Amino acid sequence: MSPPEAYDLERLHEGSGQLIEALPDDLPADIAAALRSPGVADWLRARHFQAVTDWEDLQGPDDGVISVPQEFLGAPLPAEVTVRDAQQLLLLYQRVLLKGTVDQQRQLLHPQLLVTLWPALSDDLPEPVVSVWEQRFPLA
Repeated sequence: MSPPEAYDLERLHEGSGQLIEALPDDLPADIAAALRSPGVADWLRARHFQAVTDWEDLQGPDDGVISVPQEFLGAPLPAEVTVRDAQQLLLLYQRVLLKGTVDQQRQLLHPQLLVTLWPALSDDLPEPVVSVWEQRFPLA
């Protein structure tokens, strides 16, 4: 059995540089700067993320059941999340912060619940997402 080929680190670095150059011009400045930071995963640079600009826009439910949009579904997140189920709510909030549009964030995130969950969320989310949200809002 032949040994695996070594990674061509120079080529990998070039790919990261191309992703940085390909960031859309219309990205908000703080998100673009966070994505240009050293060490950001290529998958995050390739897909980006969004964040609301006004805390008052967050109008998600603080009680009851949330119907989870199709794009966030997947094990172990069910189609409906009970707000009082901390594990399910944490997973939903992670997915909304990482993959959600501004409109989805407005509809699904509740400001007080976000503050309550933030210590756990900030441990699991990529650094660029955490830094943008913490720069914009009093979460930390």
